[in-house]
Amino acid sequence: MVPSADHGRFLRLFYVVIEGYRELRLKDEAIDALLGANNYEARLRRFRNAVFHYQEDPFDKRLIEFLDAEDSEHWGKALYEAFEKFFEKVLPIRQIVERLRSPEADKA
Repeated sequence: MVPSADHGRFLRLFYVVIEGYRELRLKDEAIDALLGANNYEARLRRFRNAVFHYQEDPFDKRLIEFLDAEDSEHWGKALYEAFEKFFEKVLPIRQIVERLRSPEADKA
């Protein structure tokens, strides 16, 4: 898989969400199962590090290791959707959006 610039950027930044999830010791069955699958998390971390840290070799193998992993694109999409469901469940996202859209928000 050759990602577009936007998709590659998304993947690198998406790892920050995983780091926060780990650091906060959050738990979700679907997310935890995906993070434990096929070493994708470690590959994505190395992909991100290869981009955000200087590499002598501009074609460092870590750049393609995640992208070439079988079904990595499907894994990333499934993980994104699992995080979306998780955050909708644990954060008052809809209420905040509704409050921001209300006429009362304009007065504040």
